[in-house]
Amino acid sequence: MIITPDSYKEVLTTREEIERVFPNAVFVEGFDHCIVDVSMVGSVVYSVNKIIATLMSGNCGYCERDAYTYLDYLLIPQYSELPLSPKYK
Repeated sequence: MIITPDSYKEVLTTREEIERVFPNAVFVEGFDHCIVDVSMVGSVVYSVNKIIATLMSGNCGYCERDAYTYLDYLLIPQYSELPLSPKYK
């Protein structure tokens, strides 16, 4: 939560807004900036392109092929069995 200096109005992050409406929503840790939508039932929708770009930059430094492999075999299966599992677009 961020409080602006000129007022006491709360400025919530996307994750905080979703958590208020859907307290049981499941998030992929470290990829909050890749959230593009939330479904009517509370499944968080992530941008595959943004996830791949994140994996290819910064600390991860994966090549494109490794980034897709990580997404397909490690990230997506980790959350697939959960109710309200994240969706990828």
